[in-house]
Amino acid sequence: MSKQNRLFWQDDIEQWVFQCVGCECLHGFTRQWTFNGNMQKPTVMPSIIVRGTEGITDDEHKRIMDGEKIDPKPFVCHFFIRDGKMIYLEDSTRALKGQTVDIPLWEEV
Repeated sequence: MSKQNRLFWQDDIEQWVFQCVGCECLHGFTRQWTFNGNMQKPTVMPSIIVRGTEGITDDEHKRIMDGEKIDPKPFVCHFFIRDGKMIYLEDSTRALKGQTVDIPLWEEV
């Protein structure tokens, strides 16, 4: 029987990695954060903040290729990880701001 965890260690970048429901992609943290070591119910201190720009749509790509200028759309994903849950903070620009959701499980083989 396999054991399911909410995050995993990625050696090549030396980070704990997990799926972010709000961004629908992977986020991570290094050993600089305090981590309780519980793979099923992780708690991490301090909060994690990810800033970037949204990916472009196919339509925006076509418009860029046609010479149109498209301004990047910035995003902020700011959250705490407590007991296996992501607590999205109010300064997040994601749809889940102010909500608490479980970190999805990864199957460990």
